[in-house]
Amino acid sequence: MKEYLHLTNELIQLQKQVSEKQWLMKRLPALQNELSQQKALEEEQSQQLIKEEADVSKLESLSLTGLFYTILGSKEQQLEKERQEALKAQLLFDETKRTLELLRQELSQVKHRLEQLGETDKELEIKLENKLAMMFIANHAIAPELKLRYTQLQAVQTHFQEVHEALEAAKEYQELLLRLIHHLTKAQNWGQWDLMGGGMIASMAKHGRLDDARAVVSSLQYHAQQLKKELSDLGQNYFIDLNVSSFDRFADIFFDNLFSDWMVQKQINQSLGSAQTIRGQVHELIMKLSDEYAELKAEIENGKQEIQTKIINAR
Repeated sequence: MKEYLHLTNELIQLQKQVSEKQWLMKRLPALQNELSQQKALEEEQSQQLIKEEADVSKLESLSLTGLFYTILGSKEQQLEKERQEALKAQLLFDETKRTLELLRQELSQVKHRLEQLGETDKELEIKLENKLAMMFIANHAIAPELKLRYTQLQAVQTHFQEVHEALEAAKEYQELLLRLIHHLTKAQNWGQWDLMGGGMIASMAKHGRLDDARAVVSSLQYHAQQLKKELSDLGQNYFIDLNVSSFDRFADIFFDNLFSDWMVQKQINQSLGSAQTIRGQVHELIMKLSDEYAELKAEIENGKQEIQTKIINAR
């Protein structure tokens, strides 16, 4: 019993440390970004300060600028203005330097604390498993409830992984599709010029873009099959007709000299239209998958937190 209570107290402390570590992990990139911005600002203000000090020096010296204002009888007035601007630049520069120093100190403290916390989250998981095992051995009242909750959460995690894989496949397919649309659009533009008598340059440029597009089509067809496979694991809710076959004939006739330029242009237009239609479908698919991904992630995090809290609070 004493060991059980000691483990419970350890878990309470570890839970606090894990929460602190999670906050610090979020604060770290924000700090690094702030530091980068302040460094850029410091450099900009340093250059401005040098300029303002140079303006004061010009007026104070026997330079052409100083002589000009002396003749006009407004040298002292202009000098005072330049000194005020230099002072303002100096104050801004000093303030940025102080901010930079504070940011560096905080960044150092955050990194040091993260090192101290080390593998706290893993340690928490191990001790949670230890206490859970003790609860099962002792036939604790909530042990059956925890077992059921674990089983439910594992099913959610399995589905989450399937959605994640489908989402990644959809993003890869979308990236290739956008590349294809880019190449087809360029080929379409060059093709129109070619039909209007653009000559050898237009013809070479068009076929160069078609060559790029054909290379993309090959990868696109492979990734379409991968995406369909991932979506099939999710059931009918995620059915999508990628209609990849619409690119097949297009890929075959790129360099077929039996076809005239206007036939090639017609095929480019049709393939571009198909690609743009599919782009819209894939975009909707990615939005749908992203929404479910976020929902499942939140459900898993909440579920883990719920189980963790019940284990820690169990007496």
